[in-house]
Amino acid sequence: MDYEHLFSSITLRDTTLQTRIFMDSMLDHLTGKDLEKQADYYGQKCKEGIGLIIIGRAEVTKKESSDSDFLSITEEKSVEHFKKLTEYVHESGGKIALQLIESGGSLLHPSQSAGQYQIMPEKDIYKMIEAFAAGAKKTKQAGFDAVEIVGSDGYLINQFLSSLSNTRKDKWGKTFENRMHFPLAVARHVREYVGEHFPIIYRIPGFTLSHDSTTEEDIIHFAKQLKYSGADLLNIGIGWNEKHSEQPIEVPEHKFLHLAEQIKSYVSIPVGITKQMTMKSAEEAAAKGITDTICLPESFTNQQKSNVSERKSNKNS
Repeated sequence: MDYEHLFSSITLRDTTLQTRIFMDSMLDHLTGKDLEKQADYYGQKCKEGIGLIIIGRAEVTKKESSDSDFLSITEEKSVEHFKKLTEYVHESGGKIALQLIESGGSLLHPSQSAGQYQIMPEKDIYKMIEAFAAGAKKTKQAGFDAVEIVGSDGYLINQFLSSLSNTRKDKWGKTFENRMHFPLAVARHVREYVGEHFPIIYRIPGFTLSHDSTTEEDIIHFAKQLKYSGADLLNIGIGWNEKHSEQPIEVPEHKFLHLAEQIKSYVSIPVGITKQMTMKSAEEAAAKGITDTICLPESFTNQQKSNVSERKSNKNS
């Protein structure tokens, strides 16, 4: 198979990516000691056919504890640190994006009782919107080629959107329309802070792994609103899983593809899937116009590398 669709370029705002294959984020620990080594690794992946390296996940607020598993984009020294990384990757001809998250803080934070959440004062909600926007601005200043806002995987934005965690009775909760207010406000303010030319990727919760009142129609409506709020590409991820099962819960591939197809019929911006698909099934989906990009976890990049060799071999024959 030639994989002509996956290996075609795609342009987001003023940024052109040479392929539609993204390497999905890992919990990177980018210290100064191993920064150059990690950057070389990313650069090699771009040479193997990865169109965009996504690293993460970077917190947008400063935490009291220094034991966090996540990166941070809260201070000017973070910008200088990341600049070294982006420069290394660009020297290799690659493109790189940073993921922004908020893991909870005091907003909708789980209390001691399972399933119960503290309600954050409204003034702090506005501070959190500002924190995402400021983090995105620092992402741009650090030389990244795009920013990805994580609105999935049970992080703060996803908690606002899900009826499992958002029990507010004010304008930030109660109905799905209200639960969208915070995620959409984040998107609008990020766009305002990064300007018109910087690409914004938004990871949306395609499927909630516990009982949630959110429907497929709700997610499609959310996707349409994100398009008008400044997002350039929608990545479909996993939603909130209140059970926190130790065993990974697999969502059938066809469910991702069905939702991607539905969303694409309503929005004019690209739609991607963050799913362990084979290159063959991803190419078939792209050829049918079901999806525009695919995120491959690191464990899949060996398969992707062999596909590059196969493609080059086909072109030379």
